[in-house]
Amino acid sequence: MELTIAETSQLQQLRAEILGELDKDENNLYSEEEEENINEDENLNNKKSSAWNYFKLQISGKKICKNCSQEYGEKTGISTLKKHLYYKHNIIIDKIKNTQTTLNFLRVDP
Repeated sequence: MELTIAETSQLQQLRAEILGELDKDENNLYSEEEEENINEDENLNNKKSSAWNYFKLQISGKKICKNCSQEYGEKTGISTLKKHLYYKHNIIIDKIKNTQTTLNFLRVDP
């Protein structure tokens, strides 16, 4: 049995609708709050500074202090967040730049 062009078009449209509904169901597996927490965790995993342990990163890009709920905008840098931790909570976050050790032995040339 061969399908007409109209029937083929209808089948393709029906298939697209079904796939669209499946995508919607798949996207609704988590509540909005769970989804936001998952995205926060993914974003924070990419951050290297230990200052991020004290802030929540929202999907919108806002940063919120876990200690006092102070909000910072999307473009706020890590140094501003470190200053907040220092001045408001007396928490010092320093990045150690020189972690290479020096070996104490005499150099011997061949």
